[in-house]
Amino acid sequence: MNPRKKFLLHFAMWAMMAAAVLAMPIAASAQQNRNADITQTELRNFDRFLDAHPQIRADLRKNPALVNDSGYLQQHTDLKDFLQSHAGVREEVRQNPAAFMKAERSNESGENRGMEQQPHMQAALQHLKQAQAELQRAEHDKGGHRVKAIQLAQQAEAEVQAGIDYDNQHDTERH
Repeated sequence: MNPRKKFLLHFAMWAMMAAAVLAMPIAASAQQNRNADITQTELRNFDRFLDAHPQIRADLRKNPALVNDSGYLQQHTDLKDFLQSHAGVREEVRQNPAAFMKAERSNESGENRGMEQQPHMQAALQHLKQAQAELQRAEHDKGGHRVKAIQLAQQAEAEVQAGIDYDNQHDTERH
């Protein structure tokens, strides 16, 4: 092979290797962003679940390792089912339960930043969510009354949330 072709071949190989090395941090950064998005999505999913299950939230805040406790999961089938259907949450929370719960707490406090604390309205929301969960688990339709109760609980939840939102938007006037 003549020296010029050999030089061009070496130059092309070095250029491709340099391009590959330079592209690695970009690819790694893109993967980290995707992982961060997944984690934020997982946090929101878990936060919504915990909003509807305040006792589980309280238990996990006291002892995050309960997510890896088969006895606890047997007693709390809602959590077990949630973790089974949300693989991302399951992996994140099982790898480091304390860190995931800390991130969830941060996410929770970020939701309420700049908003009026409304403990009675928030408690009402939690109770309505619990009521809906219980109604969903109930067996049989009860002559259509169970379904109607679920709809009314959903409507009540929407009204309570609307009241919270209204109050937060009109914080100088109390209605």
